[in-house]
Amino acid sequence: MKPIYIIGSNKGGVGKSLLTMAILDYFSKNEQSCFLVETESRLMDVHRSYRHLPFAVLDLSSESGASGLIDLGFGHPNEIIIVNATAVSIEGIEKYSQHLITELSALDRPLITLWVIDRLTSSLDSLSAYIKVMGGSTVHVAINNYFGDENYFHAYQNSSLKVSIEAQGKSLVFPTLNSYICDKFFNNSSTIEDAATGMLLGYRSLLNGWRKKCHAIFDSIAFVNSSQHVRSRQEILATGISISRLQAVDAIEFPNS
Repeated sequence: MKPIYIIGSNKGGVGKSLLTMAILDYFSKNEQSCFLVETESRLMDVHRSYRHLPFAVLDLSSESGASGLIDLGFGHPNEIIIVNATAVSIEGIEKYSQHLITELSALDRPLITLWVIDRLTSSLDSLSAYIKVMGGSTVHVAINNYFGDENYFHAYQNSSLKVSIEAQGKSLVFPTLNSYICDKFFNNSSTIEDAATGMLLGYRSLLNGWRKKCHAIFDSIAFVNSSQHVRSRQEILATGISISRLQAVDAIEFPNS
């Protein structure tokens, strides 16, 4: 049962790419194989740092893109799929949510979302709309301390939406990362682990401290334990389920790194 993780929000600039990289760093530490999905060919900042990973670019705002994600779920049963989702692709995921949830459930590939919020009510309105159409899948909320301590997120902390989220997922508070350190691996297109290796001791200590905090958060939602069981293609096909384009799995074109 290798999940598919969607890291998303209703807008850019909230820290989705950094969170995606933190998740990849976590799974690398735990020796879990990952497959990266970028959803915007012009903004592949995570892929530039994690070029060694298999990856695809999918336009999830389209029906073919949504079907492509299902095909990846079937074609890569041994890899955890991590989707760095743009705001536009989130709209597509909402539009084709039932198609995705039904088919991925049949593949025994849980669909799990980490939704990054900011302090504006528009972020919560979009999240509320998202969870309404994503029934049957787990949604966690990610609070980025870059925008202030969790107590500053008044709109979310005092909302019924938080109650709904925590009935099936968790509210996760991610620590702020020093801007100089963050620039290091984005500007140099290096993985978080490689960036730590090449830093001066003081900055390396700060980065490794941030990594440990992030890893502890992922441990709290049992990331590794939920990614152990894998069904073979033969087991999946034996169920007789209907997959959108099974024969097209090998036809998906993956850009060269």
